[in-house]
Amino acid sequence: MKISLIVSDIDGTILSDEVDQDRGIEQLSERIREFAIPFTLASGRTAFMMEELRKQLGITLPMIICNGAGACDDNGYIWNEYLDIDQMRPVIELADELGLAVIVSGDGEETVYRQNEYTKARTKMTGEWSRISRPETEEEWKGYLIQKLLIIDPETPGHVDQVIEKLCSEEGNYQILRYDDRGVEIMPKGCTKGHGVKRLADYLGIPLEEVMVIGDHKNDVEMFQTAGFGAAVNNAVPELKEHAHYVCESRSVYGVIEVADRFFIKGESA
Repeated sequence: MKISLIVSDIDGTILSDEVDQDRGIEQLSERIREFAIPFTLASGRTAFMMEELRKQLGITLPMIICNGAGACDDNGYIWNEYLDIDQMRPVIELADELGLAVIVSGDGEETVYRQNEYTKARTKMTGEWSRISRPETEEEWKGYLIQKLLIIDPETPGHVDQVIEKLCSEEGNYQILRYDDRGVEIMPKGCTKGHGVKRLADYLGIPLEEVMVIGDHKNDVEMFQTAGFGAAVNNAVPELKEHAHYVCESRSVYGVIEVADRFFIKGESA
């Protein structure tokens, strides 16, 4: 197959503590530069959280952010989709009352609605979620921009069910992605990585059959169903491997390198 664009997930696919990721990122960057690989990223992260990796890899193409709710390049945002704050406010307030971690992605960064022991520990360990962003007035609520809402139960499975029940009690312009008993992501309706890949391919004028995607988790499934070719790194979850055209022998970033070497640089048939 002709490959005109490679889109890779980040967490678990490129970034992973299981391997020497710094060395792997350096090797991947060298390949992107030397062989002019049309490479970019798709992630649930905000643009700000992807910036360091973008620079390390020398990526110039637009990146898909917040699981498809937005895309940006050096010149700014190409598109942005936001959740309806009137629909999200009761959900946020319920999750907060239950003591859950509420992480808000929007306006280019990721913040917490309130610090609790879970978010404090995560901030201390990784530096993430250090800033609190909690509207105090009606005017602030109206201006609260959310591209993606992540709610995590730090202790006992089951509380997230109450949040989902609240969401499902009436129809809304959003969609839900549940990871496990303790975590749920809420995004604008129609916004997935698959949606983002399609919009980006249209924007760049590239046929979807010439797009290769690489991932590791079940939130990459729609991306695999959308693109012409999907490659799962070796450490990918079984659900994603079932949708893959190719399963790597290598884990994380070295699986990404394996795919680039085999199907782009050597031009092997998919």
